[in-house]
Amino acid sequence: MAETWFCALAQYRLEEQAVKNLEQRGFQAWLPMMLHKPKRGLALLKPLFTGYVFVKVEEAQSWHPILGTVGVKSLIKQSIYPHLPIPIKNNIIEALSAQWSATIPDDLTIRFEKDSKVVIIDGPFEGHQALVKYNETDRIVLMLMLFGREVIVRYKPAQLRAIK
Repeated sequence: MAETWFCALAQYRLEEQAVKNLEQRGFQAWLPMMLHKPKRGLALLKPLFTGYVFVKVEEAQSWHPILGTVGVKSLIKQSIYPHLPIPIKNNIIEALSAQWSATIPDDLTIRFEKDSKVVIIDGPFEGHQALVKYNETDRIVLMLMLFGREVIVRYKPAQLRAIK
């Protein structure tokens, strides 16, 4: 079956949401990530092409529903035929995928199950137990009991350890 990749312009800082929404609509979407190492703090993952996601459209699919997806502004279109999106060759996507998936360290791709318990092993709440709410690209969102109240905090996967 023939397939075509396109590049979609995502809404500001909504690349991950656009990928999730595209996948819910039956498209394969890909957001290449790169490792960002600030002078201070921990390394984190950021989109390689800020504001853009790649979308694969199968032969039987239409690309038109992509335009109505929350988080997607438009598809990158041709200047000669402004109503048609520019297809991206599969070998370009394969080369990008091979290069950028190999550069992400394992500790940044660690995921924790929703509602699982973890202990914080680094940072101001070191030693505290928390409950996993959900995973973001480079952080895990936790619910922590603090002073008798539930508080939402975000931690890097490397700062957490699962409790069996």
